[in-house]
Amino acid sequence: MKLYKFRPLANKDDFERLKGILETGEFHCSKFTELNDPMEGVYNFSDYDNRPEAIGLILGAKASYKICSFSDEKAFSDPKMWGYYANGFRGVAVEIEVCREEVEEINYEDDVLSFPGLNPDEEAKKILTTKLLPWGHEYEYRFLKKDYTNNRKFKIGKITALYYGSPYEKTINENDIIENRSALKKYIELKDNILLIAKELGLNCVKVKIEKCKVVKKTVLDE
Repeated sequence: MKLYKFRPLANKDDFERLKGILETGEFHCSKFTELNDPMEGVYNFSDYDNRPEAIGLILGAKASYKICSFSDEKAFSDPKMWGYYANGFRGVAVEIEVCREEVEEINYEDDVLSFPGLNPDEEAKKILTTKLLPWGHEYEYRFLKKDYTNNRKFKIGKITALYYGSPYEKTINENDIIENRSALKKYIELKDNILLIAKELGLNCVKVKIEKCKVVKKTVLDE
């Protein structure tokens, strides 16, 4: 299956991180406490009176996982995702091909789930693959790696393409807008450089645009 990782491209650090991803195929993974959902890893413990020690066991199980998030095609086509995670269209989406068994699809619920703490590891995985409904537009899949080392980078699937935004393209005053926005000029510079690297690696480089409130894939770069 094809999944997507959104990345900003606003400065040298963003460029170097993206360059590293493309050249190595390795993605940075985080612990659950480092993710942006304020309810990440939260659950209701239904048997605290009888088994209070289970809370610590579940916490340890959750903390043992390294996590990397991706989104599917529906999220790719949502301009909000490009706004949140690709710096307002001044960024990219890295496409990977991954076996379905290697990732976990996130379930979206209208309330926090309850667990009795009978199987901490199994319940920890369920907690880390469940989010509240407001996050449903992300159509998220997660690579979960149980790992007790300090390693944070793992090779995940095969990178197959790089999609990039082109803000204000073909507007009447496109040149004036770019000329007066240092952030746009910087993005264009970094984008052009990363496309050269991606082409050398044999990746498809595809421009995207917004049509009828959806992000669509435009053309394969052939220049």
